[in-house]
Amino acid sequence: NEDHYYHADTYYHNKTVILDSKLTYIGSSNFDPRSDNLNIEFGVFVHSPEFAEQIEHYLLSKKKELYWQVALNKEMKPVWYSGDTVTIKDPNYSSMHKATNWIFRKMNGESEL
Repeated sequence: NEDHYYHADTYYHNKTVILDSKLTYIGSSNFDPRSDNLNIEFGVFVHSPEFAEQIEHYLLSKKKELYWQVALNKEMKPVWYSGDTVTIKDPNYSSMHKATNWIFRKMNGESEL
C-alpha cells in the first residue's frame, strides 16, 4: 500500500543508492563506525538496470509527497518545502529530538568521527 514508507512505530531509516543506472543498494547502513560496530544494519545490492529504473521512478514520482527540500530565504535562514507546504521550522525536529541532541552533545562522540 502507499503508506508503507512510514509507520511511527516501525519506521526504519533506509538508504538507497543507484550506481550507473545498473546497481542499486537499498539498506540501512550509514557506513560509519557506529553502524558497523554497534547497530544491526542490513542492505541488499541488486544488479539490474530494470530494477534501478523502477526504483528511480518510484523515488522521483513521490518526491513532492515524501521529501522535504531545504533552501535559504532572503534572511539566509532555512525554509522547508514539500508539495504545497512551506515552513521555517524543521518539520521532523520535535522536542524529543532536542532532548536527545542535548544528551548526545554531553557524551564523548570522538570515537564516531
